[in-house]
Amino acid sequence: MIEEGQSELQAMQQRLDGLPEAAKAQVDAFTAPLREEAAALEAQARALELRLKELTIRAPAAGVVSAVFRRPGQFVREGDYIITIADPTARRVIAYVRPDQRIDPKPGMKVMIRSRANPKKVESSRISIVGPQVEPVPSNQLRSSNVPEWGVPVTIDLPPSMDLRPGEVVDLVLSR
Repeated sequence: MIEEGQSELQAMQQRLDGLPEAAKAQVDAFTAPLREEAAALEAQARALELRLKELTIRAPAAGVVSAVFRRPGQFVREGDYIITIADPTARRVIAYVRPDQRIDPKPGMKVMIRSRANPKKVESSRISIVGPQVEPVPSNQLRSSNVPEWGVPVTIDLPPSMDLRPGEVVDLVLSR
C-alpha cells in the first residue's frame, strides 16, 4: 500500500509541476491536510516496521529445524520453546542402556558404532557421559513402537571419520 501511494504521489507531483504558479499555491493550500495525514500514516508505517523487527525471532545459531513447538499467530511467553535447531552434522550419539541388557556403562568404556545406512562402516569410540538417572527411551529407539521402555542415557562422541545425520539410528556394541 505504501509503494502504491508513493507511486501515485509521484504521478501527482509531476502533474503539479506542470501547473502555473498561482494554481500551485491553491493546490498546496488544498492538499496541506492530505500531506499532513500522509506524513502521519508514514510515521505509523515506520513504527509498525520497527515493531515487526522487535517481534522477529532470530535463531541463536545456524542449523536445521528439527522440531516445531509454536506456529505463527500463536501466543508465546518468555521461556516457551518455539523450535529446536539441530547441528546439520551429528557429532555424538545418545543411546539408552536398558536394565535387561545387564551392562553398567562407565565413561571411557569402548564402543563399536555401525551405521545402518552403510553397515560395512564400523568405527570405534568411547562413552563420554553416562546420564545420572533412568529416562524414557525416545520413540525412534524403542524395540517395539507400542511398548514404552526406560534406560540410562549414554553419550558417545563420534569419530571424525564417521558422518551421520542428526537422529540417524546406529547399532552399538559396548565392551564390558
